[in-house]
Amino acid sequence: MQLSMVIKPLTEENLKIAKQIGIDNVIDYNLNFPDDADEHIAAVRKTIEPYGLRLAGIEGSPAQDDILFGRFAVGYLRGLMHGVGMSS
Repeated sequence: MQLSMVIKPLTEENLKIAKQIGIDNVIDYNLNFPDDADEHIAAVRKTIEPYGLRLAGIEGSPAQDDILFGRFAVGYLRGLMHGVGMSS
């Protein structure tokens, strides 16, 4: 079993504690998701991966509602999938 958690803010202390309590994956919670998803996701991964954590998902962005209701941009979805390692 792998545990996931929203960690805010992504500070060194919070990331160390998360790993110490057995968290494997981070959920990025961001209400103001940027237009360039690739850059944001790359920055999150660069921050968390040195602590042995993996980006497992993204929550809370306004685009989440667009995806749920079928109003998403294909490029945005590809960026998200690439960011969490779901595409090559």
